[in-house]
Order: sequence, then C-alpha cells, then structure tokens
Amino acid sequence: MRSNSPALPGVESLSFGLMDFVSAHNGAIPDHAMRVPGQFDHPRVRRAKLEIAAACHTHGKVPSHNMTTEVRDMRVVASDAARARNKFGFTRMWSIHPNQIVPIVEAFAPRDEEIALAADILLGTQRAQ
Repeated sequence: MRSNSPALPGVESLSFGLMDFVSAHNGAIPDHAMRVPGQFDHPRVRRAKLEIAAACHTHGKVPSHNMTTEVRDMRVVASDAARARNKFGFTRMWSIHPNQIVPIVEAFAPRDEEIALAADILLGTQRAQ
C-alpha cells in the first residue's frame, strides 16, 4: 500500500549498505553474512532488507539493493540481482564493476509475461473506456 504522506520529499531512494549494516553490529553478525548465500539467508540481514524495501514501497521511494562483490562470475551477479528483485522487492541494485551492469539490468527488466499482462490490462481498460 502506497502512502500519500509527504515523508521526506527530497529522498528518492534508499540504499541498503550491507557492509555498513554488518559492521555496525560489532561482530554480532558474522562476516559470511556479507556474501552469498549469507547476505540473503542471515535472519538479521534478511529482516533489514525486507523492512527497507517495504518502507520504500510504502512511501513511494526506490529501494536500491547493495552491490555484490563478485566480479568474475556474472551468473552470481545475475542470481543476486534476480533474488533481490523477486524475493526482497528491490527495484534497483548497485554495481562495483562495469561487467556487472548488464546482468543487473537484465535481472531487473520486466519479463515478457509481465509486459504482456500489463498490455492486456491497458487494452482492456481502453476497450471498457
């Protein structure tokens, strides 16, 4: 549900800083929670990601997922981006290497079936006037 409140009108996006989040816990979250699969499976990190994405969607802001440190295997980058989008509700993601850009953009692009559904809805409303 999107809020009509003018909460922080100058803010367009919130970024989740995974390393800062883990570091701020002073060892209470292990370092493996900064890598896959821990960054998606550790309960505290998972909760923070879900709450940030939910707050953004509630207030009309863009939730931006942290970057992945993988720079060699673009399948890992694509998987991280798809998981951030599909499981956590993020609509953007940071990159740290130029090779990460294409897999991230592809993971966040609308799927063919989503485009077809949106077109059907728009055409149906147009027909119904």
